[in-house]
Amino acid sequence: IVAHKRIGKNVGVTDEQNAALENWQSATCFNEVQRAALAFTDEIIRLKRPTDATFDAIRSKSTPAALIELQLSVGFYIMTSKFLETFEIDMQPVTEVVG
Repeated sequence: IVAHKRIGKNVGVTDEQNAALENWQSATCFNEVQRAALAFTDEIIRLKRPTDATFDAIRSKSTPAALIELQLSVGFYIMTSKFLETFEIDMQPVTEVVG
């Protein structure tokens, strides 16, 4: 998680947003698009696919290309984490991943 938060910070995620991620639903530091993306991501992980309402919310706030990129990013992360878990691969120290 430390590496993810550090990478996020390098692409514009604020310290407040990083701290609020686990309880993003009640946080006030995310804008409408970010909240829609977080809901979309959470539902893919919890439900295997977003509900129609959640999909419609992110679709109305995104371009088709951005929506595809978001879905692929979530899917690639799930695939990578399952691969690492299956083969019991430990993450590298953060200093080796992000300098």
